[in-house]
Amino acid sequence: LDKQPINMRQFWLRLWRLIAPSHKQIINLFVLILVAEGFQFIGPYLLKRIIDLLTVFRAEYIKNVIILIILILLTDLVSNLIDYFSDKKIFVITVEAEKYLSINAQRKMVNLGLSYHEKENTGNKIFKIQRGIDYPGVKVRVTHRRLRGIRLSGDNDVEIKLSAPKTTTVLELLRKA
Repeated sequence: LDKQPINMRQFWLRLWRLIAPSHKQIINLFVLILVAEGFQFIGPYLLKRIIDLLTVFRAEYIKNVIILIILILLTDLVSNLIDYFSDKKIFVITVEAEKYLSINAQRKMVNLGLSYHEKENTGNKIFKIQRGIDYPGVKVRVTHRRLRGIRLSGDNDVEIKLSAPKTTTVLELLRKA
C-alpha cells in the first residue's frame, strides 16, 4: 500500500458504510441526545423566571415560585433519565458493532483464496484485524471511564456504573463473544 494522506471526508463516509447495521440506532441516539440537550435549557430558564418573581416579591407569587421549583426538579429528573437511556444505548451500539465487525472481518478472511493464506502470514493479519476491531470499543470505554465509573470483570462481563448528580444506577451488560 502506498502512503497517501487520508481524506477525512472519505474516511467518515467509508466508516458510515461499514457500520450500516447500526444506522437506525445511531440516528435514534442522536435524536435522544438532542432532546436531552433541549431539556438542559429548561432549568436555567425556569430559574430566571423564579428570580424575576422574587425581585418583585408579592405574597401571591409564592405559589408560582413553588410550582417553578417543582418544574426545575422534574426537568432535572427527566434529563437524568434521558442521559441514562442514551448511555445505555451507546453501550448497546458499541457491543453490537464490535460483534458484527468481528464477524464480517473473519468472514472476509475465510473467503480469501488458499494461495493467499499460503503466501501471507494470516495469523499475524488476523491479530491485526482483531486489534483494529477492538480499538473503537476500547476508545469508547476509555472516554466513558472519564465520565462515569466502569469496571470490566472477566472477558465477557461489563459492569457500568452510571452516576448522575441525584441518581445512581448500575447496569450490567453481558457481552457474548
